[in-house]
Amino acid sequence: MARDAVGLVLASYPVIHQALRPRPRAGADGRLSDHQATVLAQLDRSEPRTLTELAGLMRVALPTMSLVVDRLVGAGLVRRDRDPADRRRVLLRLSALGERSLAARR
Repeated sequence: MARDAVGLVLASYPVIHQALRPRPRAGADGRLSDHQATVLAQLDRSEPRTLTELAGLMRVALPTMSLVVDRLVGAGLVRRDRDPADRRRVLLRLSALGERSLAARR
C-alpha cells in the first residue's frame, strides 16, 4: 500500500511542480516561462490540437489549460480557429509569432 502511494506521488510530481512554479505572463516582458514554452512545443502551425487534447498531453485540467491558452492567444503566440467540419470545435495552432518565439528560446 505504501509503495502505491509513493508511486502515485512520484508520477504526480511533474504536474505538482509545474502548478507551483511562478509563471510570468507571455509577452509581458518578451519572455516565455518554461511552462508556456512547453505548451507551445505541443502545438504546430499545420496540425491543430483541441484544448482537450492539449490538456491531456500536459496532464492538467481543462480550466487550467484554458487559462494558459487564453494568455498565449492574447500574446499572439497561439491562434484559435473554428473547425470547418464542425463549427463547435475550436482548433489551436501555433502562430507565426509563437513559432519564432519558441525557436528563439531554443
